[in-house]
Amino acid sequence: ITKRFENSLLTFEARVFEFFKENYILILCSGFIAIAAYGYELFNFSMSIDEEIKHFQHSGYGWVQQGRWSTYLLVSIFMPESIIPFFPTLISLVFLAASGIMFVIVIDGDKWAKFIFLSMYITFPSNAFFIEFNTFNFAVSIGFFMAFAGFALYIRFIDQAQIRFAVAAI
Repeated sequence: ITKRFENSLLTFEARVFEFFKENYILILCSGFIAIAAYGYELFNFSMSIDEEIKHFQHSGYGWVQQGRWSTYLLVSIFMPESIIPFFPTLISLVFLAASGIMFVIVIDGDKWAKFIFLSMYITFPSNAFFIEFNTFNFAVSIGFFMAFAGFALYIRFIDQAQIRFAVAAI
């Protein structure tokens, strides 16, 4: 069992390396686009009324009461303190760029079409709106990433007809 597990890890490592080797330009471009589009928000901290109110709340149970238990879980993991400058926006931009990458690996098209899609996806105006709210912006970006990951796993299930991809997509 140990040898089989070791072989599967080596196979996984080889696939990840191959993915980065094939898509490093798109990965770098998505990071650059995210920094260029939201660099001001990333490097200049301004506190909105939502962050001020959140600062005086000592528990995140309000999320659970609203039925947003996954947001409470993410806030507990990533933001144990109420206000952390730079970090939630950085996590949000990383997952926003990663979700765009996750989607373009599924769609057909050449590198230019994927680059244009990434540019439009990352700079979409509603993204600027939710990135402004440091209390939950990372939760929205992680949600985008998980949705696109589920979509990619579903497409892989359709292509390979292996039930493990369908279960993972759910």
